[in-house]
Amino acid sequence: MTNSPESTKQMPVNLNDGDNYRRCFMPDVKITVNSVRGHCAAGYKPGDYFMLKDGLMIEAGKPAGICIYALPAIIHYLTAYCRETSSEDWINQLKELQCPDSDNTVVFGLERLGQ
Repeated sequence: MTNSPESTKQMPVNLNDGDNYRRCFMPDVKITVNSVRGHCAAGYKPGDYFMLKDGLMIEAGKPAGICIYALPAIIHYLTAYCRETSSEDWINQLKELQCPDSDNTVVFGLERLGQ
C-alpha cells in the first residue's frame, strides 16, 4: 500500500464498514440533569451532564462519572433517540427521562446536538 494522494483521499462512508460506522449521521445527545428530588446517591446536581457521542460511546461530562443505576434505565431510550426518525415518531416527543429511584429521583433532559 502506498501513501499516494489517491490512496489517502477520504472515501464516502460505507454503512457496512465497521471502522466507519461511527461516522454515520447520528447526532450527539447531551443528557443534562434537570432536577433532583431528594438526595442523589451519585451526587448529581442540576446542570450536570454526560454525552452520547455518535450513537455509540458514552462520554462523561460533569461530574466525570455516570450513575450505574440511572444508565440502564435510560440507555434503551438514548439509542432510539439518537437515530434519525420521522417527526411523528414517539421518540421525538421524549424530552425527559428519570432514574429508577422513586424516592430520590433524578430527571434528565435530552438534547440532540448538531442537527
